[in-house]
Amino acid sequence: MRRLIVAVIVFAGLTATAQAETWFSELELMTDQSAPSCVGLATEHWQLSLSDSTLSGGYLTGGTLFAIEVAADGSVDAAVKLPVASSLEKLSGNAARHELYLTNTKYACTWKFAPRDDSDGKTPAP
Repeated sequence: MRRLIVAVIVFAGLTATAQAETWFSELELMTDQSAPSCVGLATEHWQLSLSDSTLSGGYLTGGTLFAIEVAADGSVDAAVKLPVASSLEKLSGNAARHELYLTNTKYACTWKFAPRDDSDGKTPAP
């Protein structure tokens, strides 16, 4: 009987870690951390997903734009190439806490992924 209980607990733990956590965001310009010439990006809404040690993200309008490794504590520090940028962007922050930033190091512009409360692209987060 004890073996069965241990097996169920182990199986339940493995199942829980395999589930993805998904949330929705939009990019907001961090004016205090960006050059004066930086501008806000068009309001493109994002879907972000953390599954095990992989963070993936893309526009709600379609497709995954990146999938990167995340450290055990949720920290992220990676270069990503996005279709709207002519250079690599730096993705940093903590995916587990939903605190992510996108920096264009060429032009010294930083945006944060601001959480949204829905996925329809119409209702801003409170």
